[in-house]
Amino acid sequence: LKNELEALLELQGLIVHNRKLELEAKTITSGGAIDELRDQMLALSGALNQKRTGHEELMREQKRSETELEMVAKRTKLDQERLSKTAVPRDAISIQHELETLANRRSTLEEVALSVMERIEASNREQHELNLQRDKLEQELEEAKEIAKVELASLKKVHSANADRISTLKAVVSQ
Repeated sequence: LKNELEALLELQGLIVHNRKLELEAKTITSGGAIDELRDQMLALSGALNQKRTGHEELMREQKRSETELEMVAKRTKLDQERLSKTAVPRDAISIQHELETLANRRSTLEEVALSVMERIEASNREQHELNLQRDKLEQELEEAKEIAKVELASLKKVHSANADRISTLKAVVSQ
């Protein structure tokens, strides 16, 4: 009778321990830390997409700026050729005025192009930083998954040993 009571107490203790192990395993698989890292990855991916979209817009703006500068340079060259060929003072004044306007436009476009290049450089730095953060988060996520995997394997091993002992004790108690 004493052995049977000890077996019942051990059986009850093992059943309770296995339930705790199952709860712990459930907590690990629900992965609070893993879910948090995934949420951070999702937010970071959104930020990266926004930066890429902004960067693409900057690249289009740079292309437009370069195209406009080329057009102003061509127009300036044509007007200088016209100025050198004209003999009419009125036309020369008009062409000279247009050349001044083109020079002002070129100066403005060069400032815009410089500003765009600076913003592109800043965008590249920001994207690089976000990529580094993403890589770090990916590594942390993989490490968290690996830790969870190891913890689950350990819990499973203990749970399995307990289940074997429970089966043995049930056989002893039911006799």
